[in-house]
Amino acid sequence: MKRLLLVTVILISVQDCFAQHSPWTFGLKAGVGTSGRSKVFHTSSDVSDAYKPGVNYGFGIRGGYRFLKYFTATVDLEWQQIRDERVTTMTFNTTGPGRIVNTVRFDNVFQRVQIPVALQFSPFTKTIKPYVKVGIMPNRLLNGSFDNEFRSSETATVDFDKAEADFDLEPNKKLDRQLNFFAGIGVGIGRHLSVECVRYFAGRLVYASNYSWSTFVLYPDYYSYALRGTQFSLVYHIW
Repeated sequence: MKRLLLVTVILISVQDCFAQHSPWTFGLKAGVGTSGRSKVFHTSSDVSDAYKPGVNYGFGIRGGYRFLKYFTATVDLEWQQIRDERVTTMTFNTTGPGRIVNTVRFDNVFQRVQIPVALQFSPFTKTIKPYVKVGIMPNRLLNGSFDNEFRSSETATVDFDKAEADFDLEPNKKLDRQLNFFAGIGVGIGRHLSVECVRYFAGRLVYASNYSWSTFVLYPDYYSYALRGTQFSLVYHIW
């Protein structure tokens, strides 16, 4: 029993020594934040689009290599769910019922795998170590949906529809492969923990609901800002 305890103490000491002097790091990551933007667009005097952010969350692993005293390169592999909301309002006047207001609420949800690659600058080496980071994030949308709810002031009925994203559809090919830029700040706490806030930058996703090459049919497009957002993450560094 004493020998086993001695071996355990030695192994822990060797691991701690390695962690203190090795330029390599490895850890686990979990995060939560918001996706999308708050913005109202008036496409005409009778039609408006209001965008609202949604909640995102994810988890993954992180590897890093400190190649200079204050600079570290990090690579993450993580899964993330992102979402936002879009409400389209259409108003028009009729001779019978008068003014009619129709609204369509879209709940846009996506799941993706992403590989954030970052350069991290840590100018301080004390117990509390603030840092800044910038990088690029190749990512792949695994699936998505555009659930929508239609309401009209003319009737009391509510119509629901669930539209699964089809990235094999000709106009939507390559939409599931994105490359985004991100930047953020963080702080290392001791040897094993760090907390950071990162902002993802991305444009509006324009998704074709359908298409036809043989007929002149104009299918509506779905729009989403869910690819952009802010994430707060907690990283536990195993070594």
